Amino acid sequence: MDLTSGQVDFIREWNRRLSKPISIRLYQIADERTGLFEKFGGMLSQLASKVGFITENGEGTEIPALLPGNAWRYHLVPAGAELKPFFELAAMIAQDSGELPEFDTASLKAVQLPSRIKIYLTNYCPHCRDVVTRIMPLPLFNIFPGFLETLMHPDFQTRLGAMVVFEDIAERSPALARTALDPIWQKLDAVDESVRGDMLYLFGLTGDAGWFSRLEAYRSAELTEELRGVVEEAIDNLQSKK
Repeated sequence: MDLTSGQVDFIREWNRRLSKPISIRLYQIADERTGLFEKFGGMLSQLASKVGFITENGEGTEIPALLPGNAWRYHLVPAGAELKPFFELAAMIAQDSGELPEFDTASLKAVQLPSRIKIYLTNYCPHCRDVVTRIMPLPLFNIFPGFLETLMHPDFQTRLGAMVVFEDIAERSPALARTALDPIWQKLDAVDESVRGDMLYLFGLTGDAGWFSRLEAYRSAELTEELRGVVEEAIDNLQSKK
């Protein structure tokens, strides 16, 4: 792909502002279109040293795709008007310079049902760019409400799968993961001891300084020795973040 000098400068400045490396994945298939995505990856490797471009076998998919994070798939190589939204999304996922349009925040948070959105666009349509910019934070605002029920499921294997996802969210977007802590806390005493222990572990993993007093107070409650140990470990984990 051919970039203007302004686009080259934009990508280099975007890379400079990233506070940590990020990964962008490519699902490749046996198709000539994959070559366009590989060329895009080569360009990124030259201009953005903080981007790791990872190629994966996309067998079973109809067309190749770029994945900045886990929620969005780009089935076209970003160019023209779509370059800026693509890189803003990648930065947002990396918790860096992406900024959310304030007027869309309430409507995005109001979405409570699982959603799969397909957007058909062209690289040189200014309206397509605006639509993508408005809705691209949607997956970052919503954890599907049923996810918390799975996270606190009495069956360990079911719960374990959700906990792995939660840990991944906590690593990629700690602020987003922390939004789940209050709903978990409200249900904490209604679940059995094994579930409660796993949830207390998550407070130590994800919580911030505001959770010290809550966990300290909870430690003084009538708990089994095992649960008290989990609470103490969670408090230690919070202290280690200072």
